[in-house]
This record gives sequence, structure tokens and C-alpha cells, in this order.
Amino acid sequence: MAAPPKQLTFKEVDAAFCTPGSYFEIEEVTIDGRPQRVWKNAPRTFRDFLVDRMTHWSDRVMVNEPNPLPGAHYDDRRDITYGQMLADGYRLAGWMREQGVGPATRVAIGGTNSIGWLTSFTAVNLLGAVPVCLNSTLSLHRTLLAALAAGHWPKDHKITRSQATAFGCRRSAIPAHPQVHRLTAPSVQDVQIHCLTLTKPHIVLVDSADAEVLGPVADKLAQAGVGKVYSWNPVSHLNAGAQKAVKYLDFANLPVSPQSVEAVRRGDGFNGVVEPESDGLILFTSGTTSLPKGVMITQRQNCQNIITGSAPIARVALRMGAPVAMAVAAATTPPEDQVSGLMSVPFFHVTGNISWNAMVRQGARMVMMRRWSVPDAIKLIVRYNIKNLGGVPSIATAILQSGKLPEDHQFDGVSYGGAAPPKRLVADVKKRFPNAFINHGWGMTEASGLHIAISGQDYIDRPEAVGIAIPIGEMRIVHLETREPVPPNTLGVLHIKGGNVMKGYINNPKANAEAFTPDGWFDTGDVGIMDADGILYLRDRAKDMIIRGGENIASAEVENAVTLDSRIAECAAVPVPDPVLGERVGLGVSLAPGVTATPESIIAEAEKRLRKPARPVIVVIFDELPRNANGKTLKNDVKDVVGKAWAAQGGKPAADSTLKAKL
Repeated sequence: MAAPPKQLTFKEVDAAFCTPGSYFEIEEVTIDGRPQRVWKNAPRTFRDFLVDRMTHWSDRVMVNEPNPLPGAHYDDRRDITYGQMLADGYRLAGWMREQGVGPATRVAIGGTNSIGWLTSFTAVNLLGAVPVCLNSTLSLHRTLLAALAAGHWPKDHKITRSQATAFGCRRSAIPAHPQVHRLTAPSVQDVQIHCLTLTKPHIVLVDSADAEVLGPVADKLAQAGVGKVYSWNPVSHLNAGAQKAVKYLDFANLPVSPQSVEAVRRGDGFNGVVEPESDGLILFTSGTTSLPKGVMITQRQNCQNIITGSAPIARVALRMGAPVAMAVAAATTPPEDQVSGLMSVPFFHVTGNISWNAMVRQGARMVMMRRWSVPDAIKLIVRYNIKNLGGVPSIATAILQSGKLPEDHQFDGVSYGGAAPPKRLVADVKKRFPNAFINHGWGMTEASGLHIAISGQDYIDRPEAVGIAIPIGEMRIVHLETREPVPPNTLGVLHIKGGNVMKGYINNPKANAEAFTPDGWFDTGDVGIMDADGILYLRDRAKDMIIRGGENIASAEVENAVTLDSRIAECAAVPVPDPVLGERVGLGVSLAPGVTATPESIIAEAEKRLRKPARPVIVVIFDELPRNANGKTLKNDVKDVVGKAWAAQGGKPAADSTLKAKL
């Protein structure tokens, strides 16, 4: 009996499907004097991509969203087709053209996921202008500060789920009262001002929530060189400052000449001007520890994701023994019948950006939510027969732990990235959805999205792995101090390179000099190891390592062990000070629905799975861990709460601790 064929290595797989003439063909181009690997068949510009796909899928529903509030029933929804979106985009672009917007002009877009946001983004790209994607969650904290000033904040600083719902968010997104004051006094509004004055957009297009934030400071923005603020939602119900400074721009009834719209449609001023290396998109880093940095992404870099996103499917098929033609077809052929996807990650974040780009590529229907809510998500998943679940790991975890998804509902695919998943998550997903294609991706704003991925059986067999670099990308591990390359299986800092890595930080030469090596490697600040097969295993952020008596303890080591306890929903390991050892391990956790546990019992269970130096000395139980808009745990906030609890008990373990976080 013949032996089964030998499984291709990852290098052999990439060599097999990234060949000349393939959809996944790679070419080398010189960018800023450095050779870079890029997808040869990626669109030259994002306008090319949008016009091609929106025309191709013209009759399909592109977006299904809740009708805007106020004035709509909570469950009222509406559709827009790809063709309608393109037509509205041309019309808005024509209006912007009359306002002086053209190639390289910056236009800020602020708001939650909506038809208005996508229409604005489409229009800006049709002109070859540069979208500046504002973080809409900054508006949330401003709303909370207003509630505090009005005396609506509970005296005990606790927020119930129903109160969180009234604010339009998860309770975990609402900091405790002192934290809101801390964030907004230096001021969250000032952070939004920082992002706008850093980029100086010619026009600012926002929803009503962002209009309420920016209206009162519109004069200050204008003095700093920021253009007028417009809202695609009515503003008559907003504060006086917003009503005075922000003009309602009804996208359905724009004062624009047919000639301007037709000029945009022809590409006047775009063709021959906008090139792959032209500025294409500005995103912002999360800014959890400092002011956000503006990340400039070129047209080429943004378009790389359109092909990169489907490469893991081809890799898995080839690793399973499929012929090359079959593997490429599996990765590139859109489903015959339209599929729907739940858009749970904000479009202004890099994960949200690549998610909706992938939906447009295959002509899928994007189903929007008013806010993240497990019951609402499950209702929409069932109603629209959503078969693929994506987003950050906490979304998959929340769906699984809720137990509310009908038993007969199976996902065809579950993908996540944007934050480190618990080690047990892939096994939990596989158990509940045995036939699902499971994909874990790693990326960052500075990489324009995905740079490393692992999928299918490779991921199931290596639940702690982050994966291998995408075919157009490179990665290496360097020494923690010298930054020189180290041998396989040696702990160090992750460096990446590729045609998808950002052009640079805006107006920040110091940060660029610190982030890039002279030969173009980008220092991610993530710490991990890479094995002999080129598979990456991340251990921590360099700044999040816990150093106990000179010994490095990766927070991921602790978190993976603790989340094996079925009572634990989420976990964040943080350092607490120790006068002798320097630091010891503290934990912030939230519990699975319907579960009770004490800090002592959590510590006792964790000690069974952890070496002595990595064992936690304090556990603080949160209702939900604080997270940013993309679902990434805000470890500084966790560290603050756990640190205060540690200080309150004298900086030593308390045998009778019953600490609960006031979040």
C-alpha cells in the first residue's frame, strides 16, 4: 500500500500558489529605495477596487442597518444596494469636489458603522482624497462626562447593564466615574482635537454623536486649520454648540451640479494623478497609553489586504493535499449565493477596515448593529442566517459562553484577530462548530491589517501559535536589548517587513526613527519566539512583561492557564509592586454567565497550572474587563484597579480577600 503523500511545508505551499500567472502572483517593487514584495494583481488604487466591485454586485444588498435614532423604532432596519452606494458616493464626491476636495486632500470621517460612514468613505476614495478615520468611541466618554455633569452618574460609581444600554454601549466600555474624569479632564475631547489638528482635514463628515462632540470646539478646530464639520444625521436635537457649528448634510438631497458628479464618474483629476504610492488612508493607533499616532497608509498598502485576506484559505487547502488550481479557486471564488456577515468591529479600526473590504470583494451583505450586544448579535445571526463569525476573540468567546445560539446553527467559518485569543478558544470553537474553518490572524494598524496568520488543522494542532507571515510579508525575532536577529526558539522582539507596512507616522519623525530600522524592519514591540518552521508564538507586549525577581513572566502564560478554568470568561495578568521582588502577578478577571467564584478559589485553581513565579497573588473580579473599540483589553485600566486593590490590602496577599472591581 502506497504511503500517503508528504504534507507540503509552509514554504513549499507559498511557492506553489504564488506563481507567475496566478491570482496570488508576487512581484518585487522598490518603495522609498527599498525592495518590497507586493501582490501583482492587487488593485492599483482603492477607487479601482470600489468601482469594480460595486458595479459588479450592483443589484445586491450591500448594507442592512438599523434606522438612525432618534425617530426610529429600535428594531427598524433598512437596506442599500451596492449600486445605490456607488451612486450616492459619486453624488457626495461631486459635492466635495465643489468644496475643493481632490487627490491627496484629507477628509475626516467620524461615527459608528453605518451607511453614512461607508458612503463618506466611498466618496472620498472616488476623488483620490485621503480618508481620516476618527475613533468614534471618544464620543462615548464625552457623553458620559455630560451625564456626570448633569448629576446622572450613580453615587456608588457603578453602572448597571440597563444603564449601559441607555448609553448605547457595553458596560465594560464605561469606565468607573474617577476614570471618566481622568480621561476627559486632560480630555477625551482634546484627544479628538489632537487627531484632527494633527491631520488638518479640509472637511469633517460625522454622525450626530460625533457632531455633538465636535460642534462646541468647531471654532478651535478652525483656528488650527481644520475644515468645516458636517453631519450626515440631523442635528436639530443636539446641543446648542453642535446646532450652531455643524451643518446637516442630507446625502439624498445634496446641492451639487450634474457636471461635478459626471466629472467624478469619469475620473477627472484622478486618472494619471493618483498612483499606488499616493497617500490612501489615515488610521490612528489606539492611544491607550498616550495620544494616538496617525498612521499613513498608501493606496498600494491598503489594497494589499484585498488579496492577503484570502491567502490563508489557499494555504490550508494545499496543506490538506488539494491541487493548486483547486486551492486557488477555493480562496478566490465568491459564493454563488450571497452571504451575510455581522459587522461587529468599528470601520475606523484596521480590523474593521479589512473586514468590510473582504465583504465587498465577495459581494456579501453587511449586517450592522446599533451596539455590541450578545442577544442582539444572536438575533441577527439567526434572522440573516449568518454563517461566518468574525471580529476579535472576545466576540467568539461571548457567543460561545452565552449558550443562546440555537443548537442547530452552525458557522462555516470563525475568524478572529486584533487581540490575543485564549489558548482554549480554538478547541471550544471546534467542539461547538466542528465543520467550521477557523482562522487566527495577527496584524496591527501599522501593518495595514493582516501580517501573520494560522488556520485550519495547523491552528488546532498549535493553539498557542500566531502563525506564519503572509506571502508578501517577512518577520524575524531580534534580541530584547541588542535588536540583533536570534536563532529559532529564542525569546525576542518581533520585527516585520513587507509591502503592507505603513508609510510612517504623520508628523512624528521621532516615532518613525524609533519604529523603523535603517533597512526597513518595523519594531512591533511584541515579544515571542519563532520556531524552525517559521511559526510565531507571541508571549507578550514588551511593555506588559511582568519581571519578578529578574525573571520575565509573560502575561499570556498566566492568562492561558487561568482561562482553562471554565468559570473564567476573560483574564488580564498585570504586575503589582513588591518591595523585594520588584513585581508580582496580579489578575483582573470576569466570570462566565451565571457563575460565582471567589478570588481564593480562582488562585487555587490557577496554582495547579502555573509554575511558582507565575502564580497570582491577587485577583480582582470585574463584571467585564474594560476594552477599547476593537475589543482589546485596556491593561492600564486593569492595572490601575488591581494596583489600588493591592495597595488597599497592604501590598501582600489577603487570605480573606473578596475584592470586586467597581466597573
